[in-house]
Amino acid sequence: MDITTTYKLFTELSDNEMCFAYQGSFTNKIIATASDFISKRLEANKGFGKLRNKLSFLMIESYQNIVRYGDDAQSKKHVSGDELFITKNIGNSFYVISVNIIDNNKIPFVKEKLERVNTLSGVELKKLYRDILTNKKLTEAGGAGLGFIEMVRKTKEKLIFDFEKINETQSSFYLVIRLKGKSQVEDKHIYSIDKLKNLHNLIKVDNIQLIQKGNFSQEALRPLITMVNNNIAGKKNFQRKIFHLIVELIQNISLHSYKESDKNDAIFLMGVKNSTYYLSTGNYIMNKDVDGLKQYLHKLNTLDYSALSELYRETLVIDRDEDLKGGGLGLIDIERETKENIHFKFYKVDENLTFFSLLVKI
Repeated sequence: MDITTTYKLFTELSDNEMCFAYQGSFTNKIIATASDFISKRLEANKGFGKLRNKLSFLMIESYQNIVRYGDDAQSKKHVSGDELFITKNIGNSFYVISVNIIDNNKIPFVKEKLERVNTLSGVELKKLYRDILTNKKLTEAGGAGLGFIEMVRKTKEKLIFDFEKINETQSSFYLVIRLKGKSQVEDKHIYSIDKLKNLHNLIKVDNIQLIQKGNFSQEALRPLITMVNNNIAGKKNFQRKIFHLIVELIQNISLHSYKESDKNDAIFLMGVKNSTYYLSTGNYIMNKDVDGLKQYLHKLNTLDYSALSELYRETLVIDRDEDLKGGGLGLIDIERETKENIHFKFYKVDENLTFFSLLVKI
């Protein structure tokens, strides 16, 4: 993972008002945290507030889909990053997406179930659901069939799916669930499997464990910390260091990114490779602020730990420019905690705005 990855993914998700992507340790706690966070963020937005229960159900059922079909496959050797959970908001649609490994010999059965529920009416789906319960076909396969039925019944939308071969025994199983908001504006947008596969490949290349894209505030910290806590093995001191860096990076976004209508559009990434963790953020800033920020970052990268600590103390007591306060301290703190210099890059967007990417390694 390098500094260009952040802008590449931000561009890939440009039409997403919100995106939350996660690959790593899947537990009930992880999904419950994500579900609660997403539901709260959308309850007052685009009519999704009244659909919170449906949304939570779909997220949990999507997670169960990963568990149902991934157990056997995950016990076998496979490429890291093949299990993925995504929630995203595009226009008037909210998507719940799962990607997981499936044994090739299961594909015909799963495909038949998916194709069947996509052809049935609401009445027919209800009857099929009752028939399965009545006949007590709640085996692993029967339970999975119930899940697909309920996905279609809750959303009144066809399930979007595909299988892509990994090797002779395993494939990636892509499943997209669409939940439409109650807007009066007709939304004809459909998230394509090809676009999902492209995003999946970008995530796999750099082993990105977490993506959060959208409006950032202090409430964004809780789910990030929960996800990190479930994926970082090692000493408590190392975990605390990463937590501290995440807090500083998110605060830097919330305090100093360009805002429109009190909202900022930003992205946070966490990746890992060879026991090195990569934390990156990207957000818009005003063009007039680029030169000053660039000079300040170059300066920090020339200082050793002792000099950085001295600069930190000076910054606390000196009356500095309002635009630098807080952000200056935060950047010093980030520099002191990382194993390398801060990596950064600026992409000019238009006459007013520049996209600023920041990456640290620990």
